Amino acid sequence: MPDTAPNRQINHAPAWLNPVKRAVWVMSVLIVVGLGLLAYGLATRIGGLAPAPHGTIELHYPSGQVLRQVIEARDGGLLLVFDGDAGQSVVRLAPDGARLNMVVLKERGDAFKLVPNLE
Repeated sequence: MPDTAPNRQINHAPAWLNPVKRAVWVMSVLIVVGLGLLAYGLATRIGGLAPAPHGTIELHYPSGQVLRQVIEARDGGLLLVFDGDAGQSVVRLAPDGARLNMVVLKERGDAFKLVPNLE
C-alpha cells in the first residue's frame, strides 16, 4: 500500500521543546542537590544557634543594690535589674558573659519624666 498523507503521522516537535526539556532536567538536578544539602544541614546543625557558654560568671555589684529581675535578651545576653537607695540600675551582660554592654540608672520618682540636656 502506498504511503499516503492520511496514513502518515508527522512528529515534528517545536524548536523550543528541547531547551525546555534541558531546563527541566537541570532544575530537577538542582532540586535534588538542594534537598540533599538541606538534609545535611539539619543533620549537622550548620547555621544553628551557638551553644551557650558553660560554667559560672561572677558579678560584683555595689552594696545596697538588690537584684530584682533577670531577663534574657534576644541575642542570648542578660538584662539584670537592680534596686537600690539611689534608684534602679539595669545592666546588660553580653552573650559571651565576658563584658557589660550598658548600664542604665533610673532615679526614684513618682512618675516617668524626660529631663532635657541643654548643653
